[in-house]
Amino acid sequence: MKINMETKFNIGQEVYIIHNSRQKWKIMRRAVIDDVRTLSINDVCIIRYGFKNGAIYSEKILFATQEEAEARCRELNREVTNG
Repeated sequence: MKINMETKFNIGQEVYIIHNSRQKWKIMRRAVIDDVRTLSINDVCIIRYGFKNGAIYSEKILFATQEEAEARCRELNREVTNG
């Protein structure tokens, strides 16, 4: 069975990856997507993006621009500070 899905990012696209380091969200690095995988679990489809170093991330922490990544980090840091 083949399923056609729209993904937020494409293979070869450069994205910004954020992560939580010591209670503070920040941009970890910029990387190029090498692989896109979909997982279907109990009728829920999860899209994962792979990179040349073997890392795999969900689209929740990937952003097309540095500005989007920085804005999301600020938002998450406010949530951590305000509890």
